[in-house]
Amino acid sequence: MRNKTKLVAWLVSNCMTYGRREKYVKKLQEFIPVDIYGKCGKFHNCSKKTSAKCLEEIGQKYKFYLSFENSICSEYITEKFFYNALQHNMIPIVYGGDGYDSVAPPHSFIHVKDFQRPSQLAKYLLHLDKNDDKYLEYFEWKRSYKVVSGDGYCTHCRKLKEWKNESYSKQYDDVSKGDPVDSK
Repeated sequence: MRNKTKLVAWLVSNCMTYGRREKYVKKLQEFIPVDIYGKCGKFHNCSKKTSAKCLEEIGQKYKFYLSFENSICSEYITEKFFYNALQHNMIPIVYGGDGYDSVAPPHSFIHVKDFQRPSQLAKYLLHLDKNDDKYLEYFEWKRSYKVVSGDGYCTHCRKLKEWKNESYSKQYDDVSKGDPVDSK
């Protein structure tokens, strides 16, 4: 944690979004520094080709990562949360729809919706920055959970496509027993 001397990072390539996350970031920057990497920021040394190495370096220096989604949709959570932030030991600050509580480790993220204004979020981040014990509480989840890299979503998509192509269906004689009778 001693190497984490910077506050907030954001790696972004889509500069104008329907969710208008960029407007929130601009307002947040009035109160705290937010270093923007990628196509939309002044740190252009990160691209799709170098993002893994770049995220590794960002994770070593920054305490917080803006896991801001392009769109605000319920249960729409992308790599910005799991891979970019959690995998690289930064606390994700999320800007998206609902659903984080159902898939994320407990007390592992900060949601902007919990703050009425960006200034309040900035004040809270500065508080955590100065209080190591409070900051480290956001990593307690690592005692019981871990982030596993892989192609989980891709696997699900392949299975769904296979099932669609095979006209696969399940029939339950008794739903309470949970034992399906497979049929094709």
